[in-house]
Amino acid sequence: MSSIKPSQLKITNDQLVIGETKNSVANVGVGLSAHADSDLTFSVDSSGNKGIKFLLKAASVTATEIATGAVGSAEIATNAVGSDEIAENAVGSSEIDLTADYTFTGAFIVPAPTADTHAATKLYVDSKAQGLDFKDSCVVATTANIAGGYSSNVFTVTANGAPTVDGVTLVSGERILFKDQTDATQNGVYTVTTVGDGSSQTVYTRATDFDTNAEITAGAYVLVTEGTDNTLNAYVLNKEAVSGGDPDLDADDLDFTLFSGTSSNYSGGNGIAVTGTSIAVDLLTSGGLEIDSSKVAINLEASNPTIQIDGSNQLGIKIGTTGGEASLVTSATGLQARVDDETVKIGSNGLKAAVLARHAVESPTSAVTGTNPALTTVDLASTPANGTDVLVFVNGVMLTVGNGTIANVDCFFLASGVTNTASVRAFDDLVSGDVLWFNPGNAGFDLDTTDDVKIMFSAVA
Repeated sequence: MSSIKPSQLKITNDQLVIGETKNSVANVGVGLSAHADSDLTFSVDSSGNKGIKFLLKAASVTATEIATGAVGSAEIATNAVGSDEIAENAVGSSEIDLTADYTFTGAFIVPAPTADTHAATKLYVDSKAQGLDFKDSCVVATTANIAGGYSSNVFTVTANGAPTVDGVTLVSGERILFKDQTDATQNGVYTVTTVGDGSSQTVYTRATDFDTNAEITAGAYVLVTEGTDNTLNAYVLNKEAVSGGDPDLDADDLDFTLFSGTSSNYSGGNGIAVTGTSIAVDLLTSGGLEIDSSKVAINLEASNPTIQIDGSNQLGIKIGTTGGEASLVTSATGLQARVDDETVKIGSNGLKAAVLARHAVESPTSAVTGTNPALTTVDLASTPANGTDVLVFVNGVMLTVGNGTIANVDCFFLASGVTNTASVRAFDDLVSGDVLWFNPGNAGFDLDTTDDVKIMFSAVA
């Protein structure tokens, strides 16, 4: 085979010349032949360099032309193949072996899925894990009912004027969340389709991602980006109240609940204070509670607290004593008052205190005359309370009553059946049934059967 020397090759007038300059392109074909899957052309690059270009014909590279493992990282320069090297839509499902396995070490970016066979993004998966259906954000959200008429996904505001909601004036195409309509079936995501003015009404139309039952799902999540009250608030569509499923468009109420938002959307309830992003217990000044080491505690009096916390971390009451006796005692059923059953008693409904009682006799059944004490027919109806006085009145005049003595008194008491005046009763010893004795000599008058005798004393009712 003959050879061609380098000195015999040159390019003149965009033609390859072998040996002599008179050779044309047709002559070149004699010395060079191209593969059936390629084209042989002459070219001049952007820098003026001339040469031979071999172009592959369409669909000429198949698995037959590339040996397994022939093209690896060593054969392809770093970053050599990018978006500039691959024409748009050049690599499709017909160019890729979809039965093979591929490993990607970098990010593999796909659009948000809209069909069952689409790849799922992390955002999509995270939203489903939370039970949320993310919608495009809205510029504003309503703060109250907007008066207007609704028909076939279109809401027309009653009053003329620009669409100003929550301090923001909207422009055509911007999104708004209706969440406060009196007729809650009208709630949802709308876009501004007609901007009203002083002589025309604003018209809103349900957004294209929120105008069919398939798109209106429980858990639909809408972020609001602007507004005096709703900026950066996120709202979620509730389940239908009866079925517990997705609400139906124009049939069921579309109720939105605040999912997250700024602190301005929270207010403290009873006993709760909200300051910025901090929520705390709202303590009453001198109310008995305090914050101790970031925890709520009872503010006990420092020197001698009545309420104490014992070693078992239990709240208790410190009980004082008088004369060695405590006024309160503890029992298996709880704290109880100590009573003497005289001035104070424990009844079926609680404590009973001594109250004023009266025993009245319109007229004694026998008269008492003379100068010496004598038994009357008047006795005590109940037992007087200890520590209290006993008063005796005859026809409204108060007599002096002996308290353990008969000296210089108008009357006194003896036990029933006792006649020895040396056994006169003291007030604290009186019991029900004790009998009144009258002393005419000291009283200055006789006791007659027509006299009105009243005995008054305190007793535990």
